[in-house]
Amino acid sequence: MKATLASAVALSAAAGLTASAFGGTPTFADAAAATNHSGADYTAVLAYQYTGGTHGLLTININNQTSNALGGYMTALVFNIGSADTGATAHLQSTTLPAFIDAQYVNASPFGSSFRGGAAIGGNWNHAGSTTTGLRPGDNATFTFLITASDASALNDMSFTDGNYDHNFIVRFRKMTGFDSDKVPAMVAVPAPGALALAGLGGLAAIRRRR
Repeated sequence: MKATLASAVALSAAAGLTASAFGGTPTFADAAAATNHSGADYTAVLAYQYTGGTHGLLTININNQTSNALGGYMTALVFNIGSADTGATAHLQSTTLPAFIDAQYVNASPFGSSFRGGAAIGGNWNHAGSTTTGLRPGDNATFTFLITASDASALNDMSFTDGNYDHNFIVRFRKMTGFDSDKVPAMVAVPAPGALALAGLGGLAAIRRRR
């Protein structure tokens, strides 16, 4: 799904996100590609820092922007690694949501059968228990992952929305009004030279989606 510069700027303004403010790349829910079109919504900022050798740290700050009337809790997120190293891995180091545990090589059908990294309540993408330990509407959370890849020095923020699938960053919600669950992929606002002067919002340009 393509979006204009105006819509990308509007999304950023509504979410209060800019690349310069958080030192990372903003991402947004691609509602049109969601499995159930429930209205589940989120914004996130992905920030990758190379730390040396074959390692780096990925920090994801995510906000559940689902309407309170829908009541959806975020229960899991998964992502791929756009690395030339087929053995690249991601391990959860810390999170502000204690119930979330490392989740690797997750089958997040219909978007893909093996996502490299992620976190979920109990470490289970298909968690079917209580959702109250998930991320509530209006709340935000932070996840930090240790990335290991032979080309760690070449990775960047957007490497974690890249991969073998059409959608490579997926968030799961449960217990929305009228829906048991929804799986919502991300679309990414890409900084572009000159957009800052035009938009005044950290240089956000067109929404990029890997095809």
